[in-house]
Amino acid sequence: RWTRWNGAVKTPRPRRAVDDCLGWRCMLPERGEEEDGGLEYELEKLGVGEEDRKKVHAKLWASVRAALDKVERSAVAGRRLGHIAYMEEVREGVRITYGDLSLYMSDSALEQIRSLYCYGTDRKEPSSPLFVCRLYALAARYRGLGGESYQGCMSAELMGKLREALPIDAECFASPMNVTLPHRFCSAYPDVELPFASICSFQEMHLYSPVMQHGGSFEAYPPFVEELMLAMYLYIHALLLHISAPLSFCIFIPAWDDTPAVQAIRACPYLTFERKIEKYRYRYRAGYHYLPGRGNTLIPYSSSYVFVLQNASGSDKYPPHRLGDIF
Repeated sequence: RWTRWNGAVKTPRPRRAVDDCLGWRCMLPERGEEEDGGLEYELEKLGVGEEDRKKVHAKLWASVRAALDKVERSAVAGRRLGHIAYMEEVREGVRITYGDLSLYMSDSALEQIRSLYCYGTDRKEPSSPLFVCRLYALAARYRGLGGESYQGCMSAELMGKLREALPIDAECFASPMNVTLPHRFCSAYPDVELPFASICSFQEMHLYSPVMQHGGSFEAYPPFVEELMLAMYLYIHALLLHISAPLSFCIFIPAWDDTPAVQAIRACPYLTFERKIEKYRYRYRAGYHYLPGRGNTLIPYSSSYVFVLQNASGSDKYPPHRLGDIF
């Protein structure tokens, strides 16, 4: 349940058209946000009594405040001592160090991130101290989230099959570490990911002019957090309602029939395709595959749904029945 709480944070909603969406919440806790109804809800679902819920809540937030204090002290000390991030080779990868904290990344992940950095910053050789500092900030952000497999992604093989029927222009939920389509992805943290070719955060897609003018087809493989999946659907619904250009979204979420997201998508007037995939019929890329010595693919722990939402011009351009041969 930590991942649900960890994934339910506030990010800005930049346009009135999507104001009906649930409040987007950033992926990191902030001071002054100790009241978290979602955490209370999840603990209650697990049968935890009121007094015990209060104790868990207080203990969790005490840990958060202590962690924030430690980060702030480390940042202040690092600036005072003139620390800079540096990178060195280790077995099967590299170690990026700042002060007394080291993070690790595999050679294959580093190669992909170097390519993305060249594209995102228009630099030919990403070997400068600035690149290492940005790489450290990126790796630290995701390691700080906790669960290493928190954000998986579609395998390259499955993405290739999908694009045969529905040419995917971008991934809605990705990161420089797990992107399948190079240079075409939205990510959660533009503050550290824009130099690595992220387009924008997903909830700012309506500000990305090619989408507004020409539409497109997009793959959405969100973190499996109930509130986030519902907020994703509401945002997609708003886009389909307000954009007349051909627009398609192929959504992969767990087959949790009792969740609001699944129920809302099934009742959506823009739903043009639905298919259930049993859990042993496909694999996905693990969120921790960028770490040295870790595996790359995993079998899902539950069956999944594939939903396609399209406006009228989107379904005319890419008829959904073409997906039947893939799933």
